[in-house]
Amino acid sequence: KGLSGIENIWRHYLFLYGLTDENRRLRETNARLARKVIEYRAAHLENIRLRSLLLFKERLSYKTAAAGIIRRDMAGIIKTLMIDRGETDGIKKGQPVIVEAGLVGRVVETTWHTARVLTITDGGSNVDAMILRTRANGIVQGTGAEDCTLKYIVKNETVQKGDLVLTSGLGGTFPKELIVGIVRDRKSVVK
Repeated sequence: KGLSGIENIWRHYLFLYGLTDENRRLRETNARLARKVIEYRAAHLENIRLRSLLLFKERLSYKTAAAGIIRRDMAGIIKTLMIDRGETDGIKKGQPVIVEAGLVGRVVETTWHTARVLTITDGGSNVDAMILRTRANGIVQGTGAEDCTLKYIVKNETVQKGDLVLTSGLGGTFPKELIVGIVRDRKSVVK
């Protein structure tokens, strides 16, 4: 009877040791599968973004080049972005930079493989614009913060909260009718 008790304890110990080993293997498998799920989700979201970008590009009537942002310099005095396309990709100083939601800014500096983009929210940025509803022309100037100011609209023109602001095409820097933003109040445009 004494040997059978020791044998039972030994079997119980081996059983617990086996469970511990199996639990360790299951935790490793679970961690590996969780990493795979994250990778698949990231790939799925990138696929959605790329499909959206492709559809956007197909709707445009002019030649475009897709680019990714590699650095944001939004904390300083000058609000710029660095993109991963440059002179070898046909990018030139002065070209507009857009996303599906509208105008981002214009290229102010290029290297062979990168370009610096001055955003429309920068205090030195000016965009010839118009109110879609009334076709009233004005200038959208960056405030250096996260919005812009609508300037030089004739006083008798009605500007209302919610009006859509587009590029006017005047001045030749930006193509006509790119979305700039939405009027927040009489003088302020939110990107």
